[in-house]
Amino acid sequence: MADFAGTGLTVDLGRLGAGMRAGCFAYQSECRFDVEALDTLEFDVAVENCESVWAAPLWLEPEVRRGGALSGEIDLVENCPAGAFWANFAGKAPFLHQGQLRGFRGAEPKHIKMKYRRDLDTMIVFEGTGVDERLVSWYLGYAAHTNRDKGLFRLTSDIWTGYGGDDGFNYCTGARGPDPHSGCRYAVGNVRLRMLDGQRAFPEGSACSALESG
Repeated sequence: MADFAGTGLTVDLGRLGAGMRAGCFAYQSECRFDVEALDTLEFDVAVENCESVWAAPLWLEPEVRRGGALSGEIDLVENCPAGAFWANFAGKAPFLHQGQLRGFRGAEPKHIKMKYRRDLDTMIVFEGTGVDERLVSWYLGYAAHTNRDKGLFRLTSDIWTGYGGDDGFNYCTGARGPDPHSGCRYAVGNVRLRMLDGQRAFPEGSACSALESG
């Protein structure tokens, strides 16, 4: 139904038959990078008809997942809690603020940017561009309060429309079952990484190098 190609992907549940829309549909990039060496990650995203499913059009998944809230996972666009899209972190207060993204009920693309302030050890998520750019979410002390052995990260995109799951499923969906009629679809494009201090995340000329800007 979809796959990461170049600098984005498109997902459309409506292309599946009604009896095939229950389950977890996950898509993962093979390009791995050090999230704590990241300066910025930017992308465009458009979402339609996803209110009834647990959809995360783009999130950053660590190689080593343990510790729950300490995992370092970053959900840049996630329908959780259900009914609206948020920029979320796997973490706990008082170190973070998770904000709601605006205007995700139409097909118009939105611009999202995440920046790592290494001097403050803080991950920050913005939406919009130029004078319309708005601060949405932040995680103070990101490296200090997440596992030191997270490993490298990769871009992941998924839709969960299942019958049950863990505490995350119950929180994000309200423990409701699948929507066999969901027409959830989204497109993520123009994904660009910029590393700190002019570093490169990937060898120049490699398949993954298309993700790097500048």
